[in-house]
Amino acid sequence: MLTSTVKPSFRLAAAAFMISGYVRIGNLMIDAIIQNQYGGHSQYLTIQGLFIAVATMLLGVVIDLLPFLNFCDH
Repeated sequence: MLTSTVKPSFRLAAAAFMISGYVRIGNLMIDAIIQNQYGGHSQYLTIQGLFIAVATMLLGVVIDLLPFLNFCDH
């Protein structure tokens, strides 16, 4: 039973850390230069990978909480 709460908690914490890191990009001195460029921060593959990682973590939380959505049973 413990693992049923640990996995979603870990995934939520990981997503929260990634989101807070993205939000704090605005505190960097180079942010003004990047924001004025076409695409802003989204032009970099690192940021796109961050978005995909957050989406994956949140999808994992949903599947952990709603196990009937898990189509890949082991």
